Amino acid sequence: MTRSGSPRIEGYAVLAGVGLVAALALHRPELAILAASFALLLAVGTRVARDPGVSVEVVFDEERTVEGVDVHGTATMRAGRGVDRLELALRLPPGVEPSNGATAHAFRLRAGEIREIPLAFRCKRWRLFDVGELEVHARDPFRLVVWSARQTAGH
Repeated sequence: MTRSGSPRIEGYAVLAGVGLVAALALHRPELAILAASFALLLAVGTRVARDPGVSVEVVFDEERTVEGVDVHGTATMRAGRGVDRLELALRLPPGVEPSNGATAHAFRLRAGEIREIPLAFRCKRWRLFDVGELEVHARDPFRLVVWSARQTAGH
């Protein structure tokens, strides 16, 4: 999984910087204390964030189907560490539509927990389709760091 910073990092850094400059300009120590809390959150939050070790496996009931018939599958997630927010999104190509209306899911996953998400879709017309990509985003408890991965869901 690829580690990246969320937009909250920039926001907290700006709040800390503006607060410290305002504390100096206005001679108000209260603003420095307030700004220091944002800086401390940034320092601690980015330091303690660890790769959650999420693995995803997608299995479909059938490899082939007939036009208009639902295809069912399961996405199985495992986490080595706890994940505060795990987002799963199935990107379907044109011509493939979800059967149950949901292609995105978000939930919390504890360390060692295994979660299975049912997937269902149908092909609107006859042809060979790649199901699409499965995007996975895991966030730390402070939501400062995001781990992202993409994998082909199969065909």
